[in-house]
Amino acid sequence: MFDDFELMKKSFVDKGIPVIINEVGVLTKEKKEIESIREYLYMLFSLSLDYDGIMCCLWDTSNTTFGDMNFYDRTNDIWYDEKIKNNFYQISKRKNIKPKDYFIKTNFKSTNTYSFYGDYQVSFENRKVLKVIIYARLNGILFSDIEFSIWTFNEYGYMNPINFGKIDSKKLYDGTHIFTIDMSKIKCYEAIEVVITKGMQNINLYNLTLEFEESFLSIDYISLKNDISDFIY
Repeated sequence: MFDDFELMKKSFVDKGIPVIINEVGVLTKEKKEIESIREYLYMLFSLSLDYDGIMCCLWDTSNTTFGDMNFYDRTNDIWYDEKIKNNFYQISKRKNIKPKDYFIKTNFKSTNTYSFYGDYQVSFENRKVLKVIIYARLNGILFSDIEFSIWTFNEYGYMNPINFGKIDSKKLYDGTHIFTIDMSKIKCYEAIEVVITKGMQNINLYNLTLEFEESFLSIDYISLKNDISDFIY
């Protein structure tokens, strides 16, 4: 959600073009937890208010058919959920939490989940990548028996393998091994992809981190989640 708002800001708002997102909501009749619906709406409309030049409009069907978006009973002039009603009231008074207050500057971006293709991949747009840092746990295998294949897009949009030199490695107290690859002299575009090509049966790759030359915005999700809990429960 943050990435989408940042993209709309850079693509339109910063160029003087306002953005209206005219169908926003979540299906309410598919056994979703009410707390998750409240959180989604609260965060989305708080973000909309936090970005001057972007406005979201709640999509409400006001009926009871399965899977529809039912927030406001127009026949009886009441909200179906008092918390959602109060959240919109607070947002309209600008007394809501401002999500951008939770932006933090960082020189790193990480992932700990496999992509659709079974590898680890981190996107970075046009940032300069200094290092690829791979975190793994080994099962009694020698370093020489492990090989990584690293790929990135080229300037034409095609994915190409990267020819890298020495891999620096160190072992932590808990058995984790960190492999660091210097990328400062290698031109990378859009994303870095890491695949284990040798020793796969004896290695558990669980995190891929990129270090950048310049800092970029990230989100302190834990603090944000804690601070909005009063608006949800």
